[in-house]
Order: sequence, then structure tokens, then C-alpha cells
Amino acid sequence: MKMYYIVPFKKRPVEIGQGFNSSASHRDWPEDSEDMTYSLDFLLPEGTELIASRSGKVVNVKDSGKKNYSGKDSQRGDDAYKNQMNHIEIKHHDGTYASYSHLKYKGSLVKVGDKVKQGQLIGYSGNTGWSSAPHLDFNIFRKNYKGRKIKTIRFKFKDYKI
Repeated sequence: MKMYYIVPFKKRPVEIGQGFNSSASHRDWPEDSEDMTYSLDFLLPEGTELIASRSGKVVNVKDSGKKNYSGKDSQRGDDAYKNQMNHIEIKHHDGTYASYSHLKYKGSLVKVGDKVKQGQLIGYSGNTGWSSAPHLDFNIFRKNYKGRKIKTIRFKFKDYKI
């Protein structure tokens, strides 16, 4: 079965700050349990409407982070990533997940348990966590048997060429 994703916002054109396998942060980190190889950073003004790239169920939401850290100190960056980054995760019927990260403070319009349709407004872009500018970090991933995010998956949009 072919899976179709749409770009998670309507604003066009858009600049991609980091693409797949970017040397800055979108790669497999040996010391970490997460492989961010297939993530995209879309440079969006804060407050840009975000839409569900695919239908599914909301399984994780954080929108209480108010701050960002833009430096290179990995300890401070990790703390900002874990404690300040706002995000939404949506589980699809095939067991994959979509992650929408760096949302603005109180920028989620959905809550855990909500079912969303492809194209539905779910929140607003921001600049929280370890982030140097307002943007949306978007990826599709699978979880391991312990429920941890471990592997991003290569994907394509049906309405936008990367």
C-alpha cells in the first residue's frame, strides 16, 4: 500500500533549512538512540498554521515550552530539546508516526487521543527547544519494542517536490 503525505502547511514557497542527512543535526547519532537522517527543517515564520500530513491519532503533545537555545553547547542544547521543545506526534494506521517539532508556546490545537484527518489544522510553528530560528522540524519514524523513537523513514510528499 502506498502512503501519501502532504506538506504540513499551506505556505508556499518555503525554504528548507536542513534536508535529509544534513551534517548539522539530521543524521544518525551513534551516542543517541535516535536516527534523525530523514528529517526536514522548513523555515517558517512563527505562527504559521500546521496541518496533519496524514490522518491518524494524536499520541503525544507538548506545548508548555517557552524558550529556545541557539548555541552549540551540547548539554544546554539537549536540556532545551528535552525541556522546552514543543511538539505533536501523530500515529498512522500502519504504525508509523509523524513528528511536528519546535511549535510555539501553547501552539497545539490538538490533545492526546484526538483523531485527525489529513489536512486538518493541528497547531502553529514556533522556535522552541534547541533551535536557532523559527521553523518546523518534520519527520516520519518508527518506534522500537520499548516505544522509543529510533529510526526516521524516507518519505515523499504528493504535493511538493523536495
